[in-house]
Amino acid sequence: MGPTRVIATTNRTDVDGVARRITVLDGWRGVSILLVIYGHFATERYWNHSPINLNYRIADALSTFGVCIFFVISGLIITKLALREQDASGQFSVGNFYKRRFFRIVPPYFLYLSCILLLTAGGMIAQHYAGILWAAAFLCDLPQAECGWFGGHSWSLAYEEQFYLLFPLLFVSLGRRMSVTICVLFTTLLAIPVLRYVLRLGPPWYEVCHAAFYLSFICVGALVATLGDTMKQLSVRRHAGKVACGAALILVGLVLLEAVSRAHPSVWRYQQARMLLTPTLEPLCIAWLVGSSLYAANWFTRLLNTWAMQFVGMISYSLYLWQELFTADPSNYFGASWLMFPPLMIICAALSYYFIERPASRFAKRIAGSRGSVAVGWKPMPEKP
Repeated sequence: MGPTRVIATTNRTDVDGVARRITVLDGWRGVSILLVIYGHFATERYWNHSPINLNYRIADALSTFGVCIFFVISGLIITKLALREQDASGQFSVGNFYKRRFFRIVPPYFLYLSCILLLTAGGMIAQHYAGILWAAAFLCDLPQAECGWFGGHSWSLAYEEQFYLLFPLLFVSLGRRMSVTICVLFTTLLAIPVLRYVLRLGPPWYEVCHAAFYLSFICVGALVATLGDTMKQLSVRRHAGKVACGAALILVGLVLLEAVSRAHPSVWRYQQARMLLTPTLEPLCIAWLVGSSLYAANWFTRLLNTWAMQFVGMISYSLYLWQELFTADPSNYFGASWLMFPPLMIICAALSYYFIERPASRFAKRIAGSRGSVAVGWKPMPEKP
């Protein structure tokens, strides 16, 4: 007899008694940030930077893969928040949405950038001031932006912030019809990189395809949220676990394909397979694994709900910001720097979370209202039999 499948989303409420916590998503955030940290340490600190080093390429692919999981979670949570707010109050407030996003993202981020500015001025790290300005403007995803190592990871925040600017307008205009529009948009984003490769389009299209690829992960996360009932029905079917295993194996294959194709760029068949398979399969597989885990109870969801994974997931945003300061190539530090001591990233992230990120989010709820909101907590509920 197979394992019982239940909704893994917890029913705990926050201090205001309003927000249901989705602990499994915090577990996924923990997975994501650990992949990013591993990839950065391997590629920047410890391994040979040779472009044909396969281990280097695998680590690099895993760090990018971790960011893609973040994107899917972001799209899912933001859309679920909007749907829950509309159900609770009968309308979606664009102003309140922007207030919550501002206080969720900006205070921890600008604290980090302020520290980077001080360390740069103090001659402790190699970072140019223009890069800090690019990062502060959320523009590090642009091809002309040179943000340096310590601000360069904000390219992912730039994509998210640009998505947040358009999302409220899309939601207000479409409401419950969003699922069809997002499905069309998602299909278009999947097709752009493939069409560029098939039609041999020139260099300007590279930046377009780069943006389309990463935005497709945010978009598919939003699609999973709008198709919640359908996703639940598919996730509890008999062979859903086998589909999840298949999706995981495909993702492993795509990571290896990415690494091999970049380690051996002259091999045409590797490049062809990567350009055709990665943009189309990777968003779908990650979306299935994340979305189906919301309604499953198995060894993997139990792993996601362990205290360690939940804690790492809880501080994952602050940890994503601060890990960049402690995972750089030694050449980015001047002298024998204490910044090369990795455990300090956990301390900085925890302090940022407890004293900046969480108070700012609570303040945003007070000024914007919190009806219908969804929180991602870290304390799991026991699974039902």
